[in-house]
Amino acid sequence: MAHELDFSTGRAAIAYTGEKPWHGYGTVMIDDMSLDEWRSAAGLDWAVNERPIYFIDDAWNAEVIPKKKALVRSDNNQPLSVVSDRYKVVQPKEIIEFFASVIKENGFKMSTAGALKGGKRVWAMADCGKDFQIGGDKVGAHLLLATAYDGTFATTAQFTSVRVVCNNTLGFSLDRGGEGGMIRIPHTQGFNQWDIKADLGFDSGWVDFRFNVALLAAHRVTKREALNYFLTVMGVTEDEEADGKQLSNVKKLISLYESGPGSQLPSSQNTLWGALNAVTFLTDHCRAAKNNGNRFDSAAFGGGAQLKRKAFAEAVRIAA
Repeated sequence: MAHELDFSTGRAAIAYTGEKPWHGYGTVMIDDMSLDEWRSAAGLDWAVNERPIYFIDDAWNAEVIPKKKALVRSDNNQPLSVVSDRYKVVQPKEIIEFFASVIKENGFKMSTAGALKGGKRVWAMADCGKDFQIGGDKVGAHLLLATAYDGTFATTAQFTSVRVVCNNTLGFSLDRGGEGGMIRIPHTQGFNQWDIKADLGFDSGWVDFRFNVALLAAHRVTKREALNYFLTVMGVTEDEEADGKQLSNVKKLISLYESGPGSQLPSSQNTLWGALNAVTFLTDHCRAAKNNGNRFDSAAFGGGAQLKRKAFAEAVRIAA
């Protein structure tokens, strides 16, 4: 079975600390390992090379295609994509090195790093050491930095919460135009890690997120209100007949809300926080996908991430 996780070197390109990730792959790391050791273990010890693109004309001459270039992995010569000549590469090494000063200045610790889709997407994440508890529910903060070489998204920095009881992930905060606290750097711009760090605003974002979590945990809902929330998040309206997939997901959400991991905690039982975590658990762990790697890709960077942002925004709107 093909996996979205990168197996180009014969092993999964992911390294992590703590418990094994829910997708079941990776190399376990211990505290205080160097960033070079992280880069090697995560399968990121290669570079992106730029190559010209040619075509063969009618006279069998090789001609360069103008304003285009190919991005190729240095270790195996595998093509990653064809991009504009204005595209500026952010190397896998730069993704890892971004965390050097963050770790030194803020006491963060590397928590995971890796690659997807044959190296077309790379990312790294650090534990911010800012856990808090509400109603027996432990939530931690992580900083994610990712880039894509296939044109699917810009270089992205984002703070992400992790709910320990079920390993749900959720971006915070929503004070930047609904982008879940994301900072996006288009590939036509140069990568300046100092500008990113200056713009992240961790302290204010984390305070806002904790406030919203408390707000959602204190907002009690009836079964009907929870159902209406799920219908809204899944895009089911009274004017349109829901398809089978939507109804199936809503049924799963109800089940997770009532009996999923962490559902019986005081912070979750019959609350909007519990309803939101039903959505995040479905997206991170249960949603239909060809394999666990594909689900991880969606939950972190694709449609799943968008659904979680929508669910969080709707929950906060209801509770406000």
